Amino acid sequence: MDISFLIDDMNVGGAQRVVSILAGAFSERGHSVRIVIQRADATVAYSLNEQIKVVLLTEEEKKLHPSAFSKKWRTFLMKMKRRFHPSWGGPYEQICYYSERAEMLAAYFKSYPTDILFSFLVESNILAGLAAGSIRAKVYAAERNYPDRPMKEHIRALRNKAYAKCTGCVFQTAEQAKSFSKKIQRKAIVIPNPVKEDLPQAFLGERRKAIVNYCGFKGHKNIPLLIRACAKVLPEHPEYSLELYGYGDAEEIKQMVAAFHLEDRVAFFPFCPDIHEKVRDAAMFVMTSDFEGMPNALLEAMAIGLPVISTDCRGGGAKALIRDHKNGILVPVGDEEAVAEAMEFYIENPTVAEEYGKRAQEVKKDFDVAEISKRWLNLIGE
Repeated sequence: MDISFLIDDMNVGGAQRVVSILAGAFSERGHSVRIVIQRADATVAYSLNEQIKVVLLTEEEKKLHPSAFSKKWRTFLMKMKRRFHPSWGGPYEQICYYSERAEMLAAYFKSYPTDILFSFLVESNILAGLAAGSIRAKVYAAERNYPDRPMKEHIRALRNKAYAKCTGCVFQTAEQAKSFSKKIQRKAIVIPNPVKEDLPQAFLGERRKAIVNYCGFKGHKNIPLLIRACAKVLPEHPEYSLELYGYGDAEEIKQMVAAFHLEDRVAFFPFCPDIHEKVRDAAMFVMTSDFEGMPNALLEAMAIGLPVISTDCRGGGAKALIRDHKNGILVPVGDEEAVAEAMEFYIENPTVAEEYGKRAQEVKKDFDVAEISKRWLNLIGE
């Protein structure tokens, strides 16, 4: 069977890691597998076996463009232009963009057919859904974040229309699926993320007095909330520090750290492939996100035995992983006082923190790669 994955890029990210895992699992079962990357950046951050083909869609478009933009889409876009004044601007241009790229995608899969198409991330999901009727394949869109997150309304409408056209929609949690119409909920499949396989063993011994987080520095991860909570805790515990490993512009966060006079207590590091080795002996992992899908960073931190604290963020991923005060601590979204109190609890009760960390490692069994892969294989009848 020919199985394809469509994704925006294959740089560092949770969805990208899941694609690399699933592509390997399908390939090992003897299926022909390709990963179609629809952005120009061809960098692949994850190791793939030699049987998996990587296709850069932008290169294929150069061959397909003359014939791909069919009369059907030209007619559609002219109707859009007549309906909306050119000053409408951005939404009109984006709808044109998605329409043309969906036609390009359909043209590619007409030239290189596939039996199954799994798409990941919103832009790729929109393209796959809009092209679903033309490519004669089963199309599954995988939602990887909190569906009701801030989003332009015309993009939200396109996404919902695209999901309705798919064979099925894969969600990481049941809470994600509830954000959509009954029509989309009827085709919902809930499959959580698997735990990364090559994680180091849990640390045994006296832990470093370090609070850690690894993520993107901007957006819904809400690192400013973590800084404000640390501003309450660190002055009372001079032996502790905060270590932030991540990517993206951290300038605003650094200015905030300076405003709290914590420059010598907060360290910034670039995200790195051996991040788990660097943090495995830390005192705790703290995630302060406003919303998430199934947060890989939290899942991995638990798998390596770190005592964890997380906001009960919208999307349901954190509460699917943490049993409050059993294998970690859940706190309300946006509540810096609660985050600070949870950190204080771990600092003052290191034995309890260690016990929570031991229980947290059970996610390795509950979210095992082999078991999660089987659930994806079930979608193709295996």
